[in-house]
Amino acid sequence: MVIAKNNNSSSEFGQRLSELLKSSNISQRKLAQKVGITEAAISRYINSDRTPNGKIIGSIANALHVSTDYLIYGH
Repeated sequence: MVIAKNNNSSSEFGQRLSELLKSSNISQRKLAQKVGITEAAISRYINSDRTPNGKIIGSIANALHVSTDYLIYGH
C-alpha cells in the first residue's frame, strides 16, 4: 500500500511517525538503520515529501512496535 503524496493521510502518517519517534526516544538515524533505509528517507516521510511503500511501512511499524494500521490510519 502506498499513501498518495500531499494527501491528508500522508501528512497524518508523517505526524504519527514523528510522535512515535519522540515518545520512543529514537532518532531518525536509528530508525533508518533498523529499517534499512536512509535517514533522508525518514525525514521525507515525516515532512510528507514522500510516502513509503507497504514493505517499508511494515518495517517501520515493526521497529516502533506498532501496527501498520496505526501508522496509516491512526488506530
